[in-house]
Amino acid sequence: MMFPKPAKRVRDPEYMAAVGELPCIGHTVEPNHRCGGWDHRLVEACHVGPHHGHKKADDNTTVPMCHGLHMAEENLAGPFRNWTKFQLQQWRERAIADTRAKVAQLREWAA
Repeated sequence: MMFPKPAKRVRDPEYMAAVGELPCIGHTVEPNHRCGGWDHRLVEACHVGPHHGHKKADDNTTVPMCHGLHMAEENLAGPFRNWTKFQLQQWRERAIADTRAKVAQLREWAA
C-alpha cells in the first residue's frame, strides 16, 4: 500500500524577512519580559504553527521571538513551564494571527 507524500511546506522568504523586523512578542507571555527584542538583530522568526510529519511549520506561521523566549517555548521552560497544551496552542494561534496582521500592515506601508 502506497501512502501519498506529505505536501511541501509553504515557504515565503519575504514574510520571514518582515517577521524578523518585528519586535519580540515576549510581552504577550510575561509583562516584564526583557530581551532587547526591539532590536531586530536579536529577533528570530520562529516556526510555531503545526509541524506535520516532523517538518518545520509553514513560513506563514512564524512569530518574532528573541532567542531566549524561542528556546523556552520549544522546551516548555521559563514562562511556558506550567502551561497546558491547550494554553500553548491558544497562545500560538493568537501570536500567528497578530504577526500576520502586523506583516500585512508593513506590506501596506511599503507599497
